[in-house]
Amino acid sequence: MQGLEFKITVGELEFFDIQKVWVESSRYRPISLAGIVVADTSREVSKQVKKQDIVSIEFGHKEKEKVSWTGVVTKIKPTDKIDEIEICASANLELIKTLVNESYENETPGAIVKNAINKSGLVPGAIEDPGIALKHFTADSIPVWQVAQQCLNTCRLSNNLPLENWALWTGKDEKINFSGDFEKPGIEITFEDYLIRNSLNCGYGRHRIEALLLPELHSSMEFLMNDSLRDFEWLCNALDVRHEIVGPKARTIIDYKVV
Repeated sequence: MQGLEFKITVGELEFFDIQKVWVESSRYRPISLAGIVVADTSREVSKQVKKQDIVSIEFGHKEKEKVSWTGVVTKIKPTDKIDEIEICASANLELIKTLVNESYENETPGAIVKNAINKSGLVPGAIEDPGIALKHFTADSIPVWQVAQQCLNTCRLSNNLPLENWALWTGKDEKINFSGDFEKPGIEITFEDYLIRNSLNCGYGRHRIEALLLPELHSSMEFLMNDSLRDFEWLCNALDVRHEIVGPKARTIIDYKVV
């Protein structure tokens, strides 16, 4: 992997030779995902790696700041090659595993969601309010992310508020945010970064671009797309971001909306 550096550990194991590694985040999915594909001819890796083992993935370009991702093993599965396995991992599982049982009267969505995040043990970041208080709100053994979703649905249905951009999202500092904002400052993607020049239209205002590896980009981040060849500059919001390293090749696939 010329020009790239990475450090991958799973439990007590450190991997120096991998077939593939990927990290994926999404604006509207509460957890981020990762996968590590490694050779396992002797079945030693399968024996040593266990569910809930801590997974640490650090990757980036040489002589530049590296990006770290931390999660836990959720499953180990075979690939289509007989001597390979994929170690699958997730981060922020507390958002889907922590159940909330609370009732509120005349409380703001921000206060309700912040309380749910605190119950999960994760750290709240920017918690905003749509500008109303909910007369009655009940969380009946539902996960934290669903508390946030239920608050937003109630605001939409009861008050007809435009909350399409609102989400429960994780920032670069790993704090959990509840707002319609996207993280700033973002990054600039130039013409030289593109692997696929023409953006794919995915419908509903979403587009997709494939670029060289951009480790610092994550979902819910603002970025500037600057194409000097075709003379345009767009401010965009990243919705889904997938970093992928396969052998000597590395890329970032971005689903985004133009602001």
